[in-house]
Amino acid sequence: MNSWKLHISNILMALFLAGCVAPVSTNIKPSSANVAKYSGLSAVEVVSTLEMNVNEAGKAGMSFLAPNYFREASQVLSECQSALAGMSREVVVNNAAKGDAILEKGRAVMGIVQYRFAKELVYKAELEEYGASKLMPEEYKKVIVNFHFGVTSST
Repeated sequence: MNSWKLHISNILMALFLAGCVAPVSTNIKPSSANVAKYSGLSAVEVVSTLEMNVNEAGKAGMSFLAPNYFREASQVLSECQSALAGMSREVVVNNAAKGDAILEKGRAVMGIVQYRFAKELVYKAELEEYGASKLMPEEYKKVIVNFHFGVTSST
């Protein structure tokens, strides 16, 4: 039982640290290639293309492996969707290009996390495969609570 607790806590700590490695990406500027990708599209097509890119990133696991980047790209998508009614196409294109630039950085971080924490990700997959949270709910909950307490006390 203790080995499961150790594995779970190691996985959670590693993933938390991986998320901390990724800086908040508000300073990411879109490249001309990012902007050019949207130049021939209408504002609605721009937003739907960005939405498709964010959804693909989510399916690829960015929300878990690079959560800061995924969260920010999702926020940019929401801003673009809101901007459809009142802002110019150019503003929507620039925001969508920024969203793409954030997703590119997120994909790079995902690769780093997958490389650096390959062993922990295997353990995580095994835990999910065996349904550890359902098989040992008390132990799993204790590890999660301890992890959260350690995170909040160390920050």
